[in-house]
Amino acid sequence: MIGGEMTPRIDPVKIEELDGDGQALLLSIDNQGTGADNVFRTLVRNKGLFRYFIPYGGKLLKGKLPPRLRELLILRIAHLCESPYEWNQHVKIATSVGLNPAEIEAIRLDTKVWNWSDIELAVLNAVDQLHLTANIQSDVWQVLTQHLDEAQLVELPLLVGHFHGVAYFLNALEIEIENEVVPINPVSSAT
Repeated sequence: MIGGEMTPRIDPVKIEELDGDGQALLLSIDNQGTGADNVFRTLVRNKGLFRYFIPYGGKLLKGKLPPRLRELLILRIAHLCESPYEWNQHVKIATSVGLNPAEIEAIRLDTKVWNWSDIELAVLNAVDQLHLTANIQSDVWQVLTQHLDEAQLVELPLLVGHFHGVAYFLNALEIEIENEVVPINPVSSAT
């Protein structure tokens, strides 16, 4: 259910319900200020995945792409996948890295509607193309190569894929947002 109240399909585990290994896993993450307790307390029900998923996602969030481009990318994915939890979390992060409310709103529109920089438009188009075709067209790739180095070019499709997976997890399990909700109001026509 997009934008409404959700009842989780799998309840987040209470820390006292976990064995020592599960408790150690939850306590090992730096969850200061993320407000993502329900995500971690649901994911830890599969301790093996938790062990590898958290460091990988953390590495991508502190990767080579500039934070502004990273958050444009993630918010576009949240919009395309209609993921209210992902949208809610990353609106806050996007604001903290300098995106303003009008830019955040524009992420939900046709990419040609807003006056994005060349690299911002290329990143948004790359997300759309990966979402629709699992590939990036040559013209968009060319713009990306003019602005990003090889490490960033390797990271970009992995970041898109990772946050698609996160949206699938959040949506399918109907993870409940535990803090103030920022409406996603999906726009029906994406490029």
